[in-house]
Amino acid sequence: MDVPTEFEQGFADSLLRWWSWDLRDLPWRKQANLTPYRILVAELLLKRTTAAAAARSYLAFLTEYPDLESLCATTTARLEARFAQVGLHRQRAKSTSNLARYLTEQHQSTLPDLLEDLLRVPSIGPYSARAILSFGFDKPNAVVDSNVQRIFRRFHGVQPSESNKISDDQALADQLLPVHAHRQFNFAMIDLGSLVCRPVSPDCQRCPLSESCNYKLVGSASSVPGPSGIAVKMRKKRKAKGFSLTALASITGLSKATIINLEKGRTNPSQNTVKRISSVLER
Repeated sequence: MDVPTEFEQGFADSLLRWWSWDLRDLPWRKQANLTPYRILVAELLLKRTTAAAAARSYLAFLTEYPDLESLCATTTARLEARFAQVGLHRQRAKSTSNLARYLTEQHQSTLPDLLEDLLRVPSIGPYSARAILSFGFDKPNAVVDSNVQRIFRRFHGVQPSESNKISDDQALADQLLPVHAHRQFNFAMIDLGSLVCRPVSPDCQRCPLSESCNYKLVGSASSVPGPSGIAVKMRKKRKAKGFSLTALASITGLSKATIINLEKGRTNPSQNTVKRISSVLER
């Protein structure tokens, strides 16, 4: 296993320290509810609604359907009634019935514990699959949704107009994820996007990452220019010196994504970042 860079360790530590004080008290985060089935229920309720709305229905849902067997045995009509509180009840009931039928036929009414198997289950996408693995099975998997993408985009100063592939953000989240505290890290990223790094009017003063965040240091990502002269020079010098992106990231303690975004002109680098890279390339 690769040793975390200084950047990766610092990012995770700052986030976890903040979350230990600012965590949201949601029912599916209670220790007793950190099981595969109970996390699945949370994911079914959370789709296209707020955490507050899902929380109001969560315990009642578990009372009526305490396990996967009871969920698989119910009817679509009864599910519609149970989902009425969170909206889109017909759509939710139909998709949940398809999910239950698949699990009954393919997995004997159990949830698989492998990512590739979970992704085959109807209505379970990449985010929910990794949430079930991390929170339910206690298997280190980074969760990435639009909120996490927004955090990464702002942190690295990526322009909104650029194609922001979720696979790239998933790779970065996987790189940052601390194995020993993966649940806490995932919850922290979710809460940071919901409470602080909001789509409109982000609360940068409250953000644990603000000291290194491009959005806070430079401003809105829309103001980020194209490749600057310094970025072009750094890229040429790195290649001339024979440094790979991975090697330079390891030596400087920065993330590989930070260096890539800098070289492509997606960010306005801070003076500290420039100094750290230059100190290596000027040797």
